Amino acid sequence: VREQATAYCDAVKSRPDCYRFCWEQFSRRDCLEVKFWCLQALPATLPTLSVEGRAELRTRVLEWLREVAAQTQEDVMVRNKIALVYVGL
Repeated sequence: VREQATAYCDAVKSRPDCYRFCWEQFSRRDCLEVKFWCLQALPATLPTLSVEGRAELRTRVLEWLREVAAQTQEDVMVRNKIALVYVGL
């Protein structure tokens, strides 16, 4: 089972739309582990993102910060990871 999970995660990371997939999963899921993994995978995709991809992700992060983060208490891990993603953009 562990090998299958690792293979799935590696396949997601290698997708050209990894940043979209990870952001959608992050924003839709309540599971802390899913949020953490998605935010951990995003910085690895940043060097290969197009200018348009970076702009799209930046817009999504800023919207999330304004609309969601301002109204909810996210775990410290999530707040730290979202800060790393934002700085990387």
